[in-house]
Amino acid sequence: MSEKAAEIHERKLWFDGPNLTADAIVIDPKHDQILLIQRRDTGQWALPGGFIDPDDTDSAQAAIREVAEETGLRIEDGDAPLVFQGRVDDPRNSSEAWIETSAHLFLAESDNADVRAGDDAACTKWHDLSSLPELYASHLAIIDNAVAYLLGSSADLDAR
Repeated sequence: MSEKAAEIHERKLWFDGPNLTADAIVIDPKHDQILLIQRRDTGQWALPGGFIDPDDTDSAQAAIREVAEETGLRIEDGDAPLVFQGRVDDPRNSSEAWIETSAHLFLAESDNADVRAGDDAACTKWHDLSSLPELYASHLAIIDNAVAYLLGSSADLDAR
């Protein structure tokens, strides 16, 4: 293996500089639940998401694709507010390569959602927002942003 190939293998990321990902925060507001996956590589619970593919038109479309691949849930391509964008605390980050994510919020009904693990997910499950398991990397902070967004949206609707 060449020195450059060994370096890339060690880093675990594709490119020098930012490696762009998309995460999906799928919340059922009626039951106060969130859809999470258990990562196949670490066993930790996480948001469905992954690297943005060249064929993805934007980060929201990448997030929709990742949800389908990892959970089997089909999300309508519609309103997907961006609730976080930027560098995340990921164990694969280094000074040469790091992950920057765009996290989009989607609403779904957990009682009507047939979910099953696929792709990078060992398991997928709806979790109560009030009792989340320990989460991978910066995912708890991203979820906090999504919940704050939802609460702000609810307050805006109540004010009308």
